[in-house]
Amino acid sequence: HLSIVRMLPRLVRACKGTCINPFLSFGGKALYSSATILPPHLEPGQASTLADEARLPPHARYTESPTTFYAQQALEHADINPGIQKAIIHPDGELTVALPVPNAQGEIELFNAHLVMHNNARGPFLGGLMYHPDVNLDALRSLAALNTWKFALFDLPLGGAKMGVACDPRGMDIRMQEKLTRKLTSAMGPCLGPTLCIPSADIGTDERHMAYIFDQYAKQKGFSPGVVTGKPLSLHGSYGRESAGGRGACIAARMFLKAYLKKPLPGTTVTVQGFGKIGAWTAQLLQEAGAKIIGVSSAETAVYNENGLDIKALREHVAKGHYLAEFPEGRGIPSDDSLMDIQSDILIPAAIAGTVNADNVHRLQSRMVLEASNGGITVEANKVLAEKGIPVCPDLFSAGGAGIVSFFEWTQNLQQMRWDEDEILRMQERTMEQAFESMRQYHDQGGLSWRTSAYMVALRRLAAADAQRGHD
Repeated sequence: HLSIVRMLPRLVRACKGTCINPFLSFGGKALYSSATILPPHLEPGQASTLADEARLPPHARYTESPTTFYAQQALEHADINPGIQKAIIHPDGELTVALPVPNAQGEIELFNAHLVMHNNARGPFLGGLMYHPDVNLDALRSLAALNTWKFALFDLPLGGAKMGVACDPRGMDIRMQEKLTRKLTSAMGPCLGPTLCIPSADIGTDERHMAYIFDQYAKQKGFSPGVVTGKPLSLHGSYGRESAGGRGACIAARMFLKAYLKKPLPGTTVTVQGFGKIGAWTAQLLQEAGAKIIGVSSAETAVYNENGLDIKALREHVAKGHYLAEFPEGRGIPSDDSLMDIQSDILIPAAIAGTVNADNVHRLQSRMVLEASNGGITVEANKVLAEKGIPVCPDLFSAGGAGIVSFFEWTQNLQQMRWDEDEILRMQERTMEQAFESMRQYHDQGGLSWRTSAYMVALRRLAAADAQRGHD
């Protein structure tokens, strides 16, 4: 049963005639146990649970996020019509569904899933699918908006989205994860499609989950590999996708080192917060480029070696189930925060949001910070870094590598062709170089921070597209 609370014209336009029906079903089985489409273009307010939001008036349902805060800062320097500002800041639409899924014991568990579609003025929505216990609408709104700004900064014809399920995949076997992913695909089906909204792999998901989405969508609507990115190579995935996020951070580090510290990457000392998919690839690729990775941390422990860590050996060590602190070629450090006390040229937050925050930023001993993960630096910490004159390479730029290669995968799927890995890497670097030069113009000429400069580029491109499309 699909309960439509409210749907705005922009969401209808985004779905391009897709019928979202209260009794939509396939094969006689209802796809929706419950769902809510919340209105876009809401004024900042407070919202906690879905039940609270349903009772609140429309103007009180949208909570300002760090992404919105930075965008509003940039808008103070941009000559953009106030009406257009509202249209590009607030999400186009949101869909929430409840998914009943049987576990290994045969018991039914209920999971809340959300999809936030931020802005499709420049192209269809694209964004990651997260499986994590802390998934909530406010976080997804911020991340969906961040994707919109990233795609605009890199001048890609896409809009931002984010999808998430509040679950802990570590406590679910792969069969249950498959059932959940297939049910999610069916439930979100009216909004998904290669010209509507395209999911991609993210926290808690990988190429297996993207393969389930591809297969489930194909069963219901026919062969369409462009409906999802991050797929296995054998199912129309792209070369370079697995390492794309880390490679983007590596490219960004090289550019910012040259611009700020006036030094090449070889010999640069680096500490990395987080050793998951992004952090591990970032550390490995930086080391291969000549950087010295002297400290790495995870949620549990950290390891340090002033002479540099062997990252490939460290990845093998972790893959065997060992802690970072147990690595024989380094010294164990008790906590994630310990990296803040280590002198290095670059600190790279590549873990969850907020690892550099108001409580630890004053201890920072690094010469610059590069966000390889979304929201690695809190708003409060960002202010402290600015006051100290410590340069920050913002996530809008340095955490954009995966999105760029997702666009390449989507483009290859639409054209029914595949580019080789060298071509992918060359185009990724060129895309980031062009974005960097666009940012640099605002930074050098307007005296703006790199973060504000990145948002200026993105906002002006998005505002121009939104205004030119009209609002009839």
